[in-house]
Amino acid sequence: MTVGTYIHADSIIHRMDARAKVLFCLLFSASAVAVKDMRILLAMFLLSFVASVLAVRIKETWRNYRRLFPLLFCIVLFMPLQARDGTALLTLSSFKLVTVEGFYKALSVALKFMSISISFSLLLETERQETLILALRSFGLPYGASLTLSMSLSFIPMLSSRLDEIRASMSLRMNDESREGLLAVLVAVVVSAVKQIPETAAALEERGFSNERRTSYRDLGWSFGIFTQILIAAIIPAIFFILEVLL
Repeated sequence: MTVGTYIHADSIIHRMDARAKVLFCLLFSASAVAVKDMRILLAMFLLSFVASVLAVRIKETWRNYRRLFPLLFCIVLFMPLQARDGTALLTLSSFKLVTVEGFYKALSVALKFMSISISFSLLLETERQETLILALRSFGLPYGASLTLSMSLSFIPMLSSRLDEIRASMSLRMNDESREGLLAVLVAVVVSAVKQIPETAAALEERGFSNERRTSYRDLGWSFGIFTQILIAAIIPAIFFILEVLL
């Protein structure tokens, strides 16, 4: 059973301070949304890819990208249809199926989507949830909001992992002739997600979760090294944004 998204390793990204990684994800995502230059978007995508390989290796990186393929397919399929004017790249009789402008627009959105998704995947795979909550609280968020946000960020990748587990389980239990379709897998995922609701509620109740002010046993603390990491985490996304303005 998947109980979290954290992947134990000893990479440089794992050793980074959680606050630096949270700040980087937020600023990196904002820069990815603002940037329009294809060269800068490609550089941001390559940065997220290299960071993912260094942190969780190529196998898990490929798994993260594979989870994005259905949404990427929809982006590539429908985005070119929104840009009808321009140089035709693919035509059907006299109808423009894909234009050069539509192709670059779809590629731009796909690069933005993959860069942002992988950056947040890295945050969840290289930081434990309790440390992530402490990082969010250090930015001034109350405990309830920090817990809700961290659980929300973890829910989608956990659901994707549960989907992979259910598909693998069904493929082992059923032969090719009796294998159920995608609908059966989706129903099993939905049932599994619904069953997790009372389990999560019971876990929160056992831990005495309430609206009262909560204290923490751990404190992330501050040091010159941590301040440097936070500064670098802010500078890197800013460089991409500055390049967009200059170019």
